[in-house]
Amino acid sequence: MPSSLAPAKSSSDPVLRPFLEADDAVAEQHRDALMQDEALPVIRAVVTARFRRERHEVDDVCNDVVVSLLRHFDDLRGDETAAPIASFRSYVAMAAHRACDARLRERYPERHRLRNRIRYVLTHRAEFFLHEDGRGWRCGLARQRMRADATDRLPAHAHRGGLHGEELVATLTRLFRDAGGPVDLDAVVSLLAQGLDERVESGEQTVRGEAADSVEQQSHLRRLWQELLLLPQPQRVALLLNLRGGEGEELLSLVPHTGIASAHEIATALAMSAEDLAAIWNELPLPDARIAAMLGLTRQQVINLRKSARERLGRRLRV
Repeated sequence: MPSSLAPAKSSSDPVLRPFLEADDAVAEQHRDALMQDEALPVIRAVVTARFRRERHEVDDVCNDVVVSLLRHFDDLRGDETAAPIASFRSYVAMAAHRACDARLRERYPERHRLRNRIRYVLTHRAEFFLHEDGRGWRCGLARQRMRADATDRLPAHAHRGGLHGEELVATLTRLFRDAGGPVDLDAVVSLLAQGLDERVESGEQTVRGEAADSVEQQSHLRRLWQELLLLPQPQRVALLLNLRGGEGEELLSLVPHTGIASAHEIATALAMSAEDLAAIWNELPLPDARIAAMLGLTRQQVINLRKSARERLGRRLRV
């Protein structure tokens, strides 16, 4: 291993330098020390916070993050063109959050959808705020933003009001007012999500269950997908990568569960590789600015493309 690093690597977090510059014979020792001393504390802190009320998931999710990072460590040493990691702890935290999102999406679908709805409300209503402070996402009433963290004042159990539309707004307002200050977003989600997925498992129908069980809905969804494939590719991308429900919840990840299209078929429709789609899967729905950058267009052009796609689908499905 050469003693001098490529420019991209030389600008990485100094904590990575011993590992990146080490000879192959000792690189593994540096990697293990990096994982034990720097990465694991961050991973466990993030995952424990995200799974406050599902502690049985913590070890498994932490292991998933460790395996993912170890796989990437080899790429860091072997790829001279790899982008620099300016902050290793931030990089690890992001990997942990993505692993949490993936587990929630897979194991707790209703909780994941609720989190998306809450984020949508918090970012679209002036009376609320949502921001990342280095420890996680904090949220609450805008007028209480500068107060001390009040997460510890959240109740262990809450009288849950409505979880949709204006009822969700009222539920969040009451919860934030009673707490008296900013609170951790995932603590709020865990509190309001109690029992949601258990009811799904016990037989309550969800959007996915209803779609899978109804022949009429299946027929409609299949026709919708076939019409969507006939759209110009930029319109498909603009529509699918920002696909939301009426309350802002992410919808594209539900498509494979309906049996209408697999993740591989979705990637093909987007003119992407399955690997590229997997890399952004947990970030969906993407903001318009991100989609614009992918397509080499402006944000307004992406909005126009999506509007045209919806209008065309509406016309075709009325025929």
